Amino acid sequence: DDKMFVLSDDGVLTLLEASTSAYQPLAQAKVLDGHDAWGPMALAGGRLLVRDSKEMRCLDVGAGRNTGQTNLEVHNSQYRTRMTRMTRISAD
Repeated sequence: DDKMFVLSDDGVLTLLEASTSAYQPLAQAKVLDGHDAWGPMALAGGRLLVRDSKEMRCLDVGAGRNTGQTNLEVHNSQYRTRMTRMTRISAD
Protein backbone atom coordinates (compact mmCIF):
# COMPACT_ATOMS: atom_id res chain seq x y z
CA ASP A 1 0.00 0.00 0.00
CA ASP A 2 3.05 2.30 -0.17
CA LYS A 3 2.90 2.97 3.58
CA MET A 4 5.25 2.14 6.43
CA PHE A 5 5.23 2.18 10.22
CA VAL A 6 7.95 3.86 12.28
CA LEU A 7 8.19 3.45 16.06
CA SER A 8 10.20 6.06 17.96
CA ASP A 9 12.21 5.14 21.05
CA ASP A 10 9.67 7.03 23.19
CA GLY A 11 6.77 4.84 21.98
CA VAL A 12 5.18 6.99 19.27
CA LEU A 13 3.99 4.98 16.28
CA THR A 14 3.80 6.89 12.99
CA LEU A 15 2.21 5.74 9.75
CA LEU A 16 4.13 7.24 6.82
CA GLU A 17 3.62 7.48 3.09
CA ALA A 18 6.52 5.47 1.65
CA SER A 19 8.19 8.11 -0.49
CA THR A 20 11.74 9.02 -1.40
CA SER A 21 10.82 12.65 -2.07
CA ALA A 22 9.36 13.79 1.27
CA TYR A 23 8.52 12.80 4.83
CA GLN A 24 4.74 12.35 4.74
CA PRO A 25 3.23 11.39 8.13
CA LEU A 26 -0.34 10.16 7.75
CA ALA A 27 -1.18 9.28 11.36
CA GLN A 28 0.50 9.14 14.74
CA ALA A 29 -0.26 7.68 18.17
CA LYS A 30 1.55 7.08 21.45
CA VAL A 31 1.27 3.29 21.76
CA LEU A 32 3.92 2.49 24.40
CA ASP A 33 5.17 4.28 27.50
CA GLY A 34 8.54 4.51 25.80
CA HIS A 35 11.12 2.50 27.70
CA ASP A 36 13.67 2.00 24.91
CA ALA A 37 11.06 1.12 22.27
CA TRP A 38 13.54 0.16 19.56
CA GLY A 39 12.69 -3.52 19.13
CA PRO A 40 11.69 -4.87 15.72
CA MET A 41 8.01 -4.79 14.77
CA ALA A 42 6.00 -7.59 13.15
CA LEU A 43 2.95 -7.13 10.91
CA ALA A 44 0.55 -9.94 10.01
CA GLY A 45 -3.16 -10.13 9.33
CA GLY A 46 -3.73 -6.44 10.00
CA ARG A 47 -2.10 -6.63 13.42
CA LEU A 48 1.15 -4.93 14.39
CA LEU A 49 3.28 -6.26 17.24
CA VAL A 50 5.37 -3.58 18.99
CA ARG A 51 7.45 -3.72 22.15
CA ASP A 52 9.73 -1.79 24.44
CA SER A 53 11.88 -3.03 27.32
CA LYS A 54 8.85 -3.31 29.65
CA GLU A 55 5.87 -4.46 27.57
CA MET A 56 4.59 -5.77 24.26
CA ARG A 57 1.39 -4.71 22.48
CA CYS A 58 -0.59 -6.12 19.60
CA LEU A 59 -2.34 -3.33 17.66
CA ASP A 60 -5.14 -3.76 15.15
CA VAL A 61 -3.97 -1.54 12.29
CA GLY A 62 -5.86 -3.28 9.49
CA ALA A 63 -8.16 -1.47 7.09
CA GLY A 64 -11.32 -0.10 8.66
CA ARG A 65 -14.52 -1.83 7.66
CA ASN A 66 -16.21 1.21 6.11
CA THR A 67 -13.41 3.69 5.47
CA GLY A 68 -10.74 1.63 3.73
CA GLN A 69 -8.23 3.51 5.92
CA THR A 70 -6.14 1.97 8.63
CA ASN A 71 -7.29 2.16 12.23
CA LEU A 72 -4.59 4.79 12.78
CA GLU A 73 -6.13 7.58 10.78
CA VAL A 74 -6.24 11.34 10.38
CA HIS A 75 -9.44 13.41 10.44
CA ASN A 76 -9.65 17.17 9.78
CA SER A 77 -5.85 17.57 9.77
CA GLN A 78 -5.72 16.39 13.40
CA TYR A 79 -4.12 13.13 14.45
CA ARG A 80 -6.73 10.78 15.84
CA THR A 81 -6.16 7.26 17.03
CA ARG A 82 -8.75 4.56 16.58
CA MET A 83 -7.08 1.42 17.81
CA THR A 84 -9.33 -1.52 18.36
CA ARG A 85 -8.63 -4.82 20.05
CA MET A 86 -5.37 -3.65 21.64
CA THR A 87 -3.76 -6.32 23.78
CA ARG A 88 -1.23 -5.48 26.46
CA ILE A 89 1.39 -8.03 27.43
CA SER A 90 3.53 -6.93 30.37
CA ALA A 91 6.90 -8.24 31.48
CA ASP A 92 5.80 -8.04 35.14
